[in-house]
Amino acid sequence: MKRQAAAADIRILEIRRERSEATMKQAEGNAEKMLITSPLPGVAVIKTTFKNGGNMVEFMEGDEVRPGQAVIEVVNPAVMRVRARVNQADMNDLRQGQPVRVGLDAYPELSFPGVVDQISPIGQQSTLSPKVRNFIVLVLVNGAHPNLMPDLTASLDVQLERVANALVVPRDSVVFEGEHPYVRVKRGGSFERQDVTLGAMNTHEVVVNSGLQEGVTVARNAGGAAR
Repeated sequence: MKRQAAAADIRILEIRRERSEATMKQAEGNAEKMLITSPLPGVAVIKTTFKNGGNMVEFMEGDEVRPGQAVIEVVNPAVMRVRARVNQADMNDLRQGQPVRVGLDAYPELSFPGVVDQISPIGQQSTLSPKVRNFIVLVLVNGAHPNLMPDLTASLDVQLERVANALVVPRDSVVFEGEHPYVRVKRGGSFERQDVTLGAMNTHEVVVNSGLQEGVTVARNAGGAAR
């Protein structure tokens, strides 16, 4: 009877061992099913979401997500791009292939050359006004640096046009009288009219081809009161 009791105890331990092995294999199988493998190498970046209070925070263990919501983004740090929203008023000035100077807000001493890579053909409604549309523009960054990482905010300086050896004045310094432009140049204690011929111009600056010498002082807001 003692031998039978001992054998029964051993069998009970064997059954417990088999159950533990089955539980372990089931846990390993569940872990493998929950494993997500990226099809490309890179850096995994955790996406952000709105929490109570309207704050943007990273996803954490236990958070609920809706179907189709991005949780992690895998990026290749060797090929970085900047995703920017451009107001519809500035879209006519942008073209693919334009050179761009990219600056990092977190590292002001760093800057990288870039180029306009893609321009979205469809605008998105602005959150500030339903009458305004924004377009997504992707800028390809040329170069790499350990501090050039995903999810950093950046500034973009797009070169719209380049004119060599140009004399440039603020756009609001030029007054048009019919088809004759002029500026107000400071001579002594007053500003006097000076006719000029103009070249390329944009919203903020204008190139003066002739009629103005380098180094002189011109009035801003020349169409109104000179100051």
